[in-house]
Amino acid sequence: MDLTTSSWSLLVEGNLTTVYNDQQYGNISNALSDERLKNVNFVNALIIARNIYVPAIALIGLAGNFISLAVFSMSHLRHVSSSGYLASLACADNLFLLSMFITWLDGIVPILVNRESCSFIMYVTYVSSFLSVWYVVCFTGERYIAICHPLHAPMIFSKLKEKFVIISFAVLSCIIYNFAFWTIDVSEFSHRKSCSMIPSIGDIMYVITWIDTVITMVLPFLLIVFMNVRIVWSVYRYQRKREKMVQATARQKDSALKNRSQRRITRMLLLVSTTFLVLNLPSHVSRLEQLLSTSSHNYLFKRLIHEIVLMLYYSTFSINFFLYAIYGKHFKKSLSILVRNLCRRKKKFNSHDRWRSEVNRTSMTSLHK
Repeated sequence: MDLTTSSWSLLVEGNLTTVYNDQQYGNISNALSDERLKNVNFVNALIIARNIYVPAIALIGLAGNFISLAVFSMSHLRHVSSSGYLASLACADNLFLLSMFITWLDGIVPILVNRESCSFIMYVTYVSSFLSVWYVVCFTGERYIAICHPLHAPMIFSKLKEKFVIISFAVLSCIIYNFAFWTIDVSEFSHRKSCSMIPSIGDIMYVITWIDTVITMVLPFLLIVFMNVRIVWSVYRYQRKREKMVQATARQKDSALKNRSQRRITRMLLLVSTTFLVLNLPSHVSRLEQLLSTSSHNYLFKRLIHEIVLMLYYSTFSINFFLYAIYGKHFKKSLSILVRNLCRRKKKFNSHDRWRSEVNRTSMTSLHK
């Protein structure tokens, strides 16, 4: 397993954000030399599209995730189940987008010029992508228990508090991905320094890549699919039973309103986890294909596919806010209340400042008299 193949297999998943460094341009040049420079315009178009899409998706995602974090941590939604996981997911997504933006910016202004900075940015990227995946598994699991095993939910939730689970996964990810500090180095390509993997540990990184593939791709994917299928089936059965029941008393109506609210939350979280699966699946397939493939034919076609799935993968870190805003009724209401409260505070603060200015001006006038 050579360096290029190993690094690219990680690249497809999005963990090695050095997709934007000159090593990749060097790989492109080698491929073009082999194909006698027939598709220069094609490759240039890919580079231009990437250099437009990456900063756009990063900046939009950073703003959207920041708003989501504010809503889930400052509004009444902080008391709703899974809000802690959703707030933590927004933080993890922003860490990934920030590291991706810094790596993109490094192509314009040299930032990652030493081993420490390269290792750190790679470490943050690994940790944030791991946490993003597993926080989705966490809130999906919480919904699964609440819908499919409601009798056991109070006992389980009392033992596994959100904060404990969130912190546990954060600590675990920091321990697992410490290898970034001793596997990343700085190389020079086209008279420019850029991050790269140490060539002598290619075989070790191949094993690490497979382990990372299992814990961030195969296992979470299977868990989310299993739990989502069970949730959908349970909700369907409940709806069928509910249609056959006639609820007449006020108590039953109150219960129906509560169940309706829970179903809205369940639908929104199902949408988030399903969108996550749909956008991640192409990159998972491409990553497995890269790990298992030994052929180097059709390089440019594979390059195009890799670029497309990579862009889809990056979208998963910035799309959640739009899902909340479009399909989350409680989220929209909480956001509206939060904005109104901030506007009132600002107005009150400005009024207080004007009052103090008027008092000071009156005092000064009295002194002069």
